[in-house]
Amino acid sequence: MIDAFLLLGITLLLGFLAVDLFKKTKISEVIILIIFGFLVGYIGLIDVSPGSIIQQVSPFLGTLALILILFDGGINLNIFRVTKEFPRASLFTFAVFLISAIITGLLMQYVFGWELIYGILLGCIAGGINSAIVIAMVEKISIRQDIKTMLILESTLTDVLVVLGSFFVIEALIAKMPSFVDLMRLLASNFSISIVAGVLFGIIWLSAMASMEKETKKAYAHILTVAITFIIYSLINLIGGNGHFAVFVFALVLGNVKSLAKIMPISEEYFLEREIWTFHKEITFFVRTFFFMYIGLMLVPHIFEFSAVSAALLISFLALITRYFSQKFLIKKATLQEKIAITLILPRGLSAAVMALYAASKGITVKGLEEIVLAVILITNIIATIGTYYAAKKLKGKNFKQSKK
Repeated sequence: MIDAFLLLGITLLLGFLAVDLFKKTKISEVIILIIFGFLVGYIGLIDVSPGSIIQQVSPFLGTLALILILFDGGINLNIFRVTKEFPRASLFTFAVFLISAIITGLLMQYVFGWELIYGILLGCIAGGINSAIVIAMVEKISIRQDIKTMLILESTLTDVLVVLGSFFVIEALIAKMPSFVDLMRLLASNFSISIVAGVLFGIIWLSAMASMEKETKKAYAHILTVAITFIIYSLINLIGGNGHFAVFVFALVLGNVKSLAKIMPISEEYFLEREIWTFHKEITFFVRTFFFMYIGLMLVPHIFEFSAVSAALLISFLALITRYFSQKFLIKKATLQEKIAITLILPRGLSAAVMALYAASKGITVKGLEEIVLAVILITNIIATIGTYYAAKKLKGKNFKQSKK
């Protein structure tokens, strides 16, 4: 076993080197850190066996990473572009998620002999791209800003769909049988509560920071903003909303004060201090680095069993086909190169792994489900890395001017 602080230092250093390597080679740091995490677990430098502390803290680490990375994504997006892209992103997201879940269910039934309902559960668990990984990938490539915004919105929405869709099927399997209408009502309630709460908390927190003394604001506003972010996440979950989406909206409000000031009478005292941006960028780098390494730790060796790999390859291929045809019909103004990037950037992440574990905790045991989900995570991240490489290398300069608009 390796000393924890030595591993901590090596991981952070590798995270920095991986970011620097991306600038030179266009190979995403995400896959480098995932592979590093896998090797650490495979060699036995960290205990990743069932019941180990790594397995026990999985939900906490995943949630912490998603909160901070979604905040980072929201604070750096243009609110007007988000409003414009939301309808298209929503339609694309729901189409891809539903089609993927159904096709996966049929695949597992007719090719691998599963019951249809278990195949659909697998489709829901592995049916959404991961916001943490997508945000890290798209921020460094030269596709147009509206396409980046759409992908970030899609990843944020599918994080919610993965949880709610999987929950719906799990409840059906344990005989509580919620209706489809109940699911739609739950989705509508989730998003409406999250949007309203995110906006209100954003306005309240901006007002609170504006009333602080200048020195106090400079010294503590950044860490207090992180504290408020955690509180928002917890409170919104408690009242029946989606904490992740509320955090995203909250960050969107904070990050767009200057833009809103162009059309509304907003005083400069409400603008965010530069230190907040710097601090959050650093803390997000810290958490993001360990998040990707942690995904690698979860890729235990038995995912390379033939049945798991073959199923995962087919599911990943069908996900590619689904994204290709969905964007072909729903995204009309993208260039051929951008459509290829949209199709290939489909990484699954920790939310899928967590929902697979959640299903097992509810007594739903399907041989191979967890192994297939983890294999899908690895394969889709490799595909997404290829997509990021293509977009960063081949599209460089073609869409640069447009991306600045």
